[in-house]
Amino acid sequence: MKTTNTISGSQPAEVNYRSIFEHAVEGIFQSTPEGRFLAVNPALARILGFASPEELLTQRTDIARQGYVRPEDRDEFKRLLAADGSVGGFEYESYRKDGSRLWLSESARAVRDAAGQVICYEGTIEDITARKQAESALAAAADLFERTSAMAKVGGWELDLRTLKVSWTLETCRIHEVDPPVAPVLEAAINFYAPEARPVIQAAVQAGMDHGTPWDLELPLITAKGRRIWVRAQGSAVFEDGKAVKLHGAFQDITQRKQAEAEARANEQRFRALIEHGHDGIVLFAADGSVLYASPSTTNVLGYLTEDIRQHNALEYVHHEWQDAVREQMAESLRRPGVAVLSQGYVRHKDGQWRFLEGTFTNLLHEPGVGAIVCNFRDLTERRLAKQRLAAFAKLGRQLNATYQADEAARTILGVADELLGYDCCTLALYDATTDLCSSLMTVDVLNGQRQEVPSVYENAPPSPRMRRAIAQGAELVLREEPLAFAP
Repeated sequence: MKTTNTISGSQPAEVNYRSIFEHAVEGIFQSTPEGRFLAVNPALARILGFASPEELLTQRTDIARQGYVRPEDRDEFKRLLAADGSVGGFEYESYRKDGSRLWLSESARAVRDAAGQVICYEGTIEDITARKQAESALAAAADLFERTSAMAKVGGWELDLRTLKVSWTLETCRIHEVDPPVAPVLEAAINFYAPEARPVIQAAVQAGMDHGTPWDLELPLITAKGRRIWVRAQGSAVFEDGKAVKLHGAFQDITQRKQAEAEARANEQRFRALIEHGHDGIVLFAADGSVLYASPSTTNVLGYLTEDIRQHNALEYVHHEWQDAVREQMAESLRRPGVAVLSQGYVRHKDGQWRFLEGTFTNLLHEPGVGAIVCNFRDLTERRLAKQRLAAFAKLGRQLNATYQADEAARTILGVADELLGYDCCTLALYDATTDLCSSLMTVDVLNGQRQEVPSVYENAPPSPRMRRAIAQGAELVLREEPLAFAP
């Protein structure tokens, strides 16, 4: 009876084990130490991509060669079993039936005979490919984060308000020039800030601890190696049950930006000094020619303040004989962005005189920091007049050398004077210093709207006061209120 009961009692147990073996989610196996499966369940066949356990047993006859991406992992697995008798969670990369790869976690024990010899291995296998992929993605993300943080010089930090423990990321350690993963206590962390910045960061941290107030500050800091840098420190609170329990935030090295900003300010000051104190004028125009800005030097050249000419069209100030040329030069500038287009012409001074200007139009409408046509110009009036004088006197010398009559010489001299001065009336006389008398060569005045020769009033007469001043100081151009009255 006992034997019968024992046998009949073992049958349900065997059925239960078989059911577990057949329906388990994880793979179950027995294999020889040499690397051939003795038994596998359907789950292991599915994991390895086989249609049935029978197909797996038939086709995979060398586990090390057919089942391991790195056969040396099989040798390590066997070494651990030989040393310890069992192994748990041994991870390795394997092949499916179709040659694709997957990650497995294997736990097994060595089954020995009465003599202690290993007769087989038996254990379980789990597909951990999804976990491995997640770990790989997480590692890649962490690596990307670290590389991005290093590139952007942005780190992170955390302060547990319950323990006052400070935690720093790798980049935060690098910014402070301390060896990771060391993070100092709160007081020491604050002492990295420059003395003048410590009260500011202390107040921000205290407000965060007391009220959860966030902060975003740019402050000077002195690294562990004594370098003075600029950092941007951001912080905010984490609340539990309405109470701040942690402070965390970002920490960025902004030294290069601060240096760039300082350099930009210095450059701006230099350029402003050049613009405001330079001899050349600078005017910014809109595309339609209206004035947007005029430098202070424009006032020196033309007498206008920016307020006088802003929103006026530049052509309003150009002499009518030069307007078409200047208009075309501005149009050419619009067609050729970034290219300096030469321009010149007479421009009206605020006092009404015409000044001869030369400059360039450069279309920088496409530049965000400018957005205008830039005109750089200088006053060449005196230079132009000097050239005209030289040319006129050279012409006078050539013509006088070819002249033999006094009245012809007088007309030559008056012609050159007309080119230089543009007179309405003129008296040209010869002065004899020995007798202190003047003898008129030619007198020209305006009669009935026409400039013509008129009888002279100086015939062997002493010089008038104005003549004496001209004899002493040179000829002069004067404005006469009333024309001389001569009978036609």
